[in-house]
Order: sequence, then structure tokens, then C-alpha cells
Amino acid sequence: MSNDEQEVKKVFGHLKKEVPSELCVTCGACVSACPLGSLEIEEGSPALKGQCTACGLCYAQCPQIVTDEEIQTRIFGSEPRDSVGHYEKAYSAQARSSDIKVKAQDGGVVTALLSALLETGFIDGAIVMGIGDEPWKPEPRIITSQKELLECAGTKYSSAPTLTKLRETIDYYSLEELVLVGTPCQIKAYRQMSTGEKSVPRITSSIKLTIGLFCMESFSYEGFFKKVIEDQLDLSLSEIAKFDVQRGNFVIYREGKPKRELGIDGLAQFSFTSCRICSDFTSELADISIGSVGTPSGYSTVLLRTEIGEQAFNQALRVDRLETESLNDDGPELEILRKVADKKKNNAEREIQIRRKKDQSLPPRLKEKD
Repeated sequence: MSNDEQEVKKVFGHLKKEVPSELCVTCGACVSACPLGSLEIEEGSPALKGQCTACGLCYAQCPQIVTDEEIQTRIFGSEPRDSVGHYEKAYSAQARSSDIKVKAQDGGVVTALLSALLETGFIDGAIVMGIGDEPWKPEPRIITSQKELLECAGTKYSSAPTLTKLRETIDYYSLEELVLVGTPCQIKAYRQMSTGEKSVPRITSSIKLTIGLFCMESFSYEGFFKKVIEDQLDLSLSEIAKFDVQRGNFVIYREGKPKRELGIDGLAQFSFTSCRICSDFTSELADISIGSVGTPSGYSTVLLRTEIGEQAFNQALRVDRLETESLNDDGPELEILRKVADKKKNNAEREIQIRRKKDQSLPPRLKEKD
């Protein structure tokens, strides 16, 4: 690449060209970074709705322009040792509260942890995924109370632009110590916003802790939840109490009615292209990573990756919100987790190679060097 090419300032037009809608992870980082508030998420990708000063901040925050390994090195000082990323300690855990376990996912660890952090004053709020006006349609929310937290409990299995809430925490809420709960791509976008060459500290400074969720893929709300669950299965989304993934099946729970199950392998067509080329299963860039893989039903695997992550987890232990058991690095639980993480990485590499052979679009982070 010539010096002239290296010096080209990348702006919104470059972002739309290099990261078209099918490759956009819909994280909302670009929307929050725009100093004029001129961007909005429209049909799953950013759209320019106002004046643009060509500052380039939107392009610089995109998680699709930077490799995972580059951000790993910024945060941890080196690339990860294996497929689950850097971590200091690992646990199997579940919430002690039966109320939380009934409503939340996989033992309710994320909800119980956030509840403890709010109660002890470790944080003054959290950015989480709630549900919007339509049943089970995800919508990012800023929560500051236990009531709001419980309203948002449970996995949604679709995506929404979580990071659009970063600017709101500063502009409208004046919150200073927040937890960001997100999927791997959302956590990566936040890390790029906070550590990249064109970081936006005014927008990211309110985040004290990141909690990353294990994630294999997300599904299109319109394509899967509306067309498959409502139209084909004839199930009303408003009657569904909970979704889960168990033993290779997507499980649909309804109040007072038999559960329904769909083979997860048959749902790949409803996942996003950006998910199929993502290799991060365990949210390797988070302070704490949490998910169900590797531990028995009703429990979650917890990876503590950073000092602030350990501090937060210890807060929950001090107020007795979690039942925990330490996991050994070479134990069967983490071996299972590594196998699933390896599977996602292998699947992503396979999809990337297919797209290269077909000359289909790939984001800047995956472009082969000349």
C-alpha cells in the first residue's frame, strides 16, 4: 500500500462501502461516536440523517475494521493462549435467588451479579438488552434499579444496537459507573471505542466493567421470530415465556403449554452473515465472560479476565448472591468450552474461505494483505 493510500481519511462513505449492511454487526458504536448525532440505525445498519463533518470517528469505531488479535494485545499485552482467550480464574456459578433463576438464563448469574453490584454501589447502572414494544424484539436499555434489571432478564437471541446507549448515559443520565453487558461483537466495538487510535473517551468513560456473553450466533427478528415462530409454527410471541438453547436444540417455553424444540443446525439460514464470520464465542475481550457451555444445566461458566472483573465478582460473593465452584484449567468443563469455542472459530474460517472463493464481500479486518 502506498503512502498516499495510507493517508486517506476514512469517513462515513468508506464505512458504508467497506462494511455493507450484511457485514454490519449493528452494535451502534458509530452512532454514539458521531459528535453531531447525525447517524441512526436504519434496517440494521447506520444511515446518515444529518450534517457530516467528515471527522472519521464513525469509521474508526467499527469492530469490523480491526482484528480481534490487535485489541487482545492492547488489553492483555499478548494474543490469547487458546480458543477461550485470556482469563485469570474460572468458575461454575448460579444465583442463590430462586426468583432470579426462574426469570433469568442459565442459573441467572448475570442478573444476580448486576443485582449485587447495584445493591453495593459498585455501579450506578447498566446497559443491558431489554424488550421493545413488540414481543421479544430486543431493545437496549439503561437500567438503574432492581425492578428494571429483572424486567430485562433472559437471553433474547436476536440483536439490537446496544452501544447507541453509551452517549445517552452521558448526555441524559449523568451516570459515571456503568456495566456494559453485550455479545462478543458489542464488547469488541466498545474496546475499539475506548482503546483505538481515534478513541472517544467522553463517550466510553462511564463504563466501569464489561460483561460479555457467550454467543454462537444471533437470529433475525423478522426472518426467524416472526416468520418461523409466529407464521410457520403458529406460536404467538406474546405467549412465550423464555427461549433457550439446550443439547443442540432451540427451546421455546410457553406458560402452561408444552415446550417446542427446533434443531439449532437448521437455523443457520436465519443467522446474520456477520455472525457466520465471527470467531469469538466466549467474549474474549470482556472483563467477565459468562455462558452456559461447560457447566451443568442451571449453572453458568464464568471467566474472570481482568482485575476489575475479579473485583466485581468478589462483590457478589461478599453479599452471598452466587453459589460458585472453581474450575480447573485442565478440567472437563473448560475442555468442553474450548471445543465449542474451537468449533465457532473453525466455522468462521470455513465461511470466510467460501466467501473469498466466491469473491463475496468481507470486512477490512479480513482482507488479505497484498
